[in-house]
Formats: sequence, structure tokens, C-alpha cells
Amino acid sequence: MQNEREPAPPPPEPNQKREDGDSLWPANEVPIHRALLAGLLGHTGLRQQEGSEFLGARGRRFRIWPGSGLTKKPPRWLMAAELVETTQVWARTCARIQPEWLETLAAHLIKRAYSEPHWEKRAAQVAATERVTLYGLPVVTGRKVNYGPIDPPLARELFLRHALVNGEFDCRAPFIAHNAALIAEIARIEDKARRRDVLVDEEAIFRFYDARVPERVWSGAAFLKWLKAAGREDPQLLFLSRETLMAHAAEQVTDARFPDRLVLAGIEFPLAYRFEPGAADDGVTLTVPLAALNQVPAARCEWLVPGLLPERLAALLKTLPKELRRRVVPVPDTVEKLLPELDAHADAEAPLLPALVAALRRLTASEFPEDAFDPAAIPTHLGMNFRVVAPDGAVLAEGRDLRRLRAQFGDAAREAFGTLASAFRAAADKARTPLRARGEIATPAPASAPAPKPAMAADDPVARLERAEVHDWDFGPLAQTIEFVRNDIVLKGWPALVVEGEKLAVRVLDTEARAAAAHRHGLHRLISLRLRELVKYLRRNLQGLAQMALHYVAVGTQEQLRDDLLAAAIDRAFLVPALAGGGLPRDRAGFEAMLERGRAQFVGCANEVCAQVGQALASFHAVRRRISGQVPLAWMEAAKDMREQLDALVYPGFVSATPPEWLRRLPVYLKALELRVERLGGRLEQDRQRSAEVQRLWHWYLQRRAQLARRGADDPELERYRWMLEELRVSLFAQELKTLFPVSVKRIEEQGAKVRV
Repeated sequence: MQNEREPAPPPPEPNQKREDGDSLWPANEVPIHRALLAGLLGHTGLRQQEGSEFLGARGRRFRIWPGSGLTKKPPRWLMAAELVETTQVWARTCARIQPEWLETLAAHLIKRAYSEPHWEKRAAQVAATERVTLYGLPVVTGRKVNYGPIDPPLARELFLRHALVNGEFDCRAPFIAHNAALIAEIARIEDKARRRDVLVDEEAIFRFYDARVPERVWSGAAFLKWLKAAGREDPQLLFLSRETLMAHAAEQVTDARFPDRLVLAGIEFPLAYRFEPGAADDGVTLTVPLAALNQVPAARCEWLVPGLLPERLAALLKTLPKELRRRVVPVPDTVEKLLPELDAHADAEAPLLPALVAALRRLTASEFPEDAFDPAAIPTHLGMNFRVVAPDGAVLAEGRDLRRLRAQFGDAAREAFGTLASAFRAAADKARTPLRARGEIATPAPASAPAPKPAMAADDPVARLERAEVHDWDFGPLAQTIEFVRNDIVLKGWPALVVEGEKLAVRVLDTEARAAAAHRHGLHRLISLRLRELVKYLRRNLQGLAQMALHYVAVGTQEQLRDDLLAAAIDRAFLVPALAGGGLPRDRAGFEAMLERGRAQFVGCANEVCAQVGQALASFHAVRRRISGQVPLAWMEAAKDMREQLDALVYPGFVSATPPEWLRRLPVYLKALELRVERLGGRLEQDRQRSAEVQRLWHWYLQRRAQLARRGADDPELERYRWMLEELRVSLFAQELKTLFPVSVKRIEEQGAKVRV
């Protein structure tokens, strides 16, 4: 130690060396300083963060004497031989020390304090933060220590609550998995029942473990050691039971009322329940593999599950206007009476609202219009949540609007379905191709060799069915539907003869509607291939094509019109009679029979179609010329209505898209429109009144058609409603042309009541 009264050089750094390599520090300095420190514990100090002031024992503050060798570079900790007070307190004869020396030398004087005891999952023990002080000086701060030996009761409680009650303990003991599974099962019951009073609270589970685990156990190691011995005597010692975990029996939560899987269109979809108001997936969630997205029947999902249907019905009834709502109060009683009425429809994949309206009509003898209900106003959890997942299980999107999800992922879903469906197609095609055609040489197997197992593709229904480059019906019958398994998912497919570019193929599609449309289109193409020469003849000899093309020029080209006329002729000669006779052919015999029946009618049907379309396009051209361009201001409203009617009757592809029974009436509808234009000048007010009534009915039709389109469905009753409107226009604006059947606004409204959206 250096006396400040004598000039001295600054002390060397601990790692400073002489020229010969030896340390400048005496080898025995540390032991000397430790020995001196034992008698100078009250003269220690800790330098403050800013400045050169030191905090000493019992809150005393001082500075290093200016003449000290430590003044220029003061250490963090020091001891002083003396503390002298003049104008301030000075420390003299100083030396730097290490704080850990104090913990050893002053073990009888230091004080220890512990804070923040907590469970450490990785270490499997309770830890705390330790603070060690000497005369108020912080010797150690923030040191993590094992808290078990320090406070065994508290450490044990924290161990039980975190490790066992909360499951924060990596342990392979059987009771851990059993208890966690049982708690999760009861938590699912709560999610289904939408209440948090089924599973007992954590305190009850803590008491279960507290009564069985000894007081000496406060860490993972001690617990495993005890469990090894205790488990031999009673292996079920720490196994929780349903009776222990359930506050009440929850009898209303059954598998029938809250199933874990829902069968839709023959496919099983997993269901998940969550009771978390405000969460995106609150309520019931249907997990939908991407490949099956287009197969989910939206109407069936409106019914949710039996356990949630009563609440959904009650919420729907509460959205009724006041005058209608009075007829269904008290709502709970009405719901109870409605449920038996609706049971027969729950699994029919029919929309909920029409069934509810019909049940209310039977129950109350009152009318409840469907649009009086407001499904958008009911709580979010009372609508099915759809979770779309990729083949690897990743969530692509979720939401309660199935239409929006299909708009976003519909194409990807069709592609995914096609990829899965054709997984074995290449193998199957290869198996059907002779070895020599593939450039391979077949090597005879030894006589002793076992027979080869059939390829997986040969056992796959899709691989057996699908064909590429079809030129004739040289394949087997097409089933209406097939089921196949991909990635552990049971999928349903609809086989169809489809057009792929310039070729035909047999494929399995993902929806019935898509398959029906594709099959019809495929049959068109196959008929054209089989009757190639006859089709060529008709393409050159369609009656009146040149004149029709002139009238059609504002809509499309002559070639487009020619294709449309031929498609309509094929429809009328072959497909329409087949549909009337039981359906489109799905085997070779049925196709050949249809071909023979229609061959003789083909030319006549083509001439008939051309005659009808020729008359219609002549009137179309005349009307369009009158209402295009500049029209009198008083005509604007009527002209707008007539243009809208024209666009709905004549558009690209209208000939084959219009059902034959209504295509025959198309000249009448357009002639009526032509007469309306001729008479408009003197009947503006009368025309406005009649047009307003038709417009009201037409807009109702457009709304219902859009609703059906969002669901990917159609309704023959709505189709009839649409053409009844055209007959109504004939009766209102050109009575002399006569209607096909009696028609009026009331009759059309009655037809609208038959539409189920």
C-alpha cells in the first residue's frame, strides 16, 4: 500500500510487464490486500456512476485524497486505511479491491435479500433474484439462485402450480399426458357449451397435487426421485379423474349435439370449437382442405351443428321487424316448437331460411317473408367459420363468407383437386401403354420369382377412370360420383367427358355443377367428331346466316354466330331429348342410342333454330337501331329499360344458352319490343307505369339470381320466373301477339314464392 504523503508513481496495470517479461505487480499483493480488507470492512467504498465520489459504509460519501496514485484512474471498488474529514471526507492510503472478496471476508456481516421467486421450466426448479449488501453497499445484485433451500414451502407451492397444474414441466411420466388430455377434453366441452363453469379452477387441481406430493419436493429432480418410488406403490396416484375436473356433468354437451366431424356432400370435415368472444374463430370452425373447398355445400353450413342451432334460430327471430316479432314471443318457446319442425331438413343440405319460414307458417299460420330476417345482424359466433388449409396443413385463410373464400381460392382449389385426383394418372397411363411402344424391353422374370404386386395406380379409382386424348367412346361407363383418398383425405369427385383445348378427355371434377356443364360440352364435341361430315355440311349451309350475321354484327362475328347456331342445333337434336328421357348418356350404349335418335333430326333442328333466330335478330336489329344514339329526352327512361331487355335476350352465345322452349318464343319477345318502340310516342305515361311494375319484378329476379350464383346453385323455379317476365312484357306492350300462358303480376309473384334462395 502506498502512503499519499510520499510521491509515488501510479500503480501498474495488472497485466503490465517488465522488459524481462515478469509482472510489475508483486506476486503476493492480492493476499496482502485481502488480509488488510478483513480489518477495514467499514472503510470500503463503491464509486458512483458519475464523478469521482464514492459511497461508503452506512451511506457515508467520500473522495480519494488528491495525492493518491489512484486519483487519476479511480477503481470501481476500493478500501482505505483511513477516512479524514476536512472540508470534505477524504480516503487516504487506498487500494483497489474486488467485491467478491467482501462476500467471503464479511460473511458474518453481509445481508441477503431475495425477490421475484419464479418457476424456471428449463432448470426445473424455483429460482429467485438475490441481492447481497454490506453496510448498505450492494456487493451482489441480480444474481439468480435456487430458491428451494431458501424457502421450501413457497418453492414447493410454485413448483406445484407451475410444473404440475400449468403443465410447465418437461416430464414423460404417464400422468402428465393423461391429465393434460383430460383437461383439454373438458376445455373443449366448455368451448362447445360456450360457458366457463365446467372445468374446475386451478385451485382445485392444486389441492389435488398438494394432498399427494410430499413437503420435501420443490424441484423437478426431487419430484422425479419421489415419483419413481411412489409410482411403484400406486401407479395411478397422480392421475386426475373426470369427476375431479368437472364442476358439473354438462349433460347438454353430447357428440350428437356437438360433433367433432361433419359429413358434407359425402366428405368428412373436422370441426373445432372455441369460446372466445371477439376472436376471429369464436364459435365453430370447419377445417376445409383446399382441394375440397368447392365441394362444401354452403346451404348445409347455415344449420351449424344441432347444439348451436337453437341459439341461431333465436337470434334470427330477434332480427324480425317489431310487427312480425310479436307473433313469435316468447322467442325461447317458439324455438322449442320450431326444432321438431326443422329436424327433417337439418341434413338435407337445404338453406335454413326457407325451411324456417315454412315452419313458422305451419306453426303460426302467418307469413314471414325471407327478406324480413337479417342474418348479418346475428352474433358472429352463430355463423360457420371456414378455415382453408393447404396440403401441408398451413392455414391459407379463414372467414365466415364462403363465397369470398371461393372467389379468392376457387381456381387454386380446382387446381389442387385436379392435382390430387390425377396423382396416379401418369402411372396408370404408363401401365396401359405397351412396353415396346414406351421403348422398354420386357425381361422375363425367373420362374421362382414372386408375382409382382399391382401398381398403386391400378387400384386407384381415379387412375382407372381418367383418360387423355379421347376420340370416341372407347372407355367404360362413367359413374355419377366416385370417392378416393389423397393425403388421408376422403374426397368426392364427379367424372365427366371434358374438352381440353382441341382434345377430349375423361376427368374427375370437383363439383357436380361443373361436371354436368363440362360433360354436356364434352358430348357436344364428341357428337361433332362422330358426325364430322354432317357438321361440315351444315356449317356451309346454315339458312340465312349471312343476313343474320348483319343483324348480329353489334354483338359478335359471323363465325361466332355460326358456332352458336350449330351448338343449339346439337342441343335440340341430341341433348335435350336425352335429358327429357332420363339424362345425358354416361356409357357407350347410351351415347350410341342418342346419336342414332338425333342423327335424323339434326338438319331439321338446325333449320328450325336458324328460322327462329333469324326472326329474332331482325327484330333485335330494328329495335336497336331505334333506341341507339340520340333519342328524345322523354324516351330516356323507356330506352334504358329496352336496352337492358335487349342485352338480356341477345348476347354472345345466346342461341345455345337459351333453353329451346324459350328460344322458340324469342321472336315473339323481340317483336313485342319492336311494337313497344313504335307505339312509345303516344303512350309515354302508360309505358312508364307498366315498365315500373316490370322493373320491380326484374330487379327482384336479379337479386335472387345473384344470391344463387354466390352459392354456386341454380333453381328451375327462378328460371321459369325469368321467362314469365318476358311473357308479361308481351301482355303489357303487345297484347295482340298473345302469351304462351295466362300471366299477370300476381301470378309472377306467386311463382317467386316458389324460389328457394
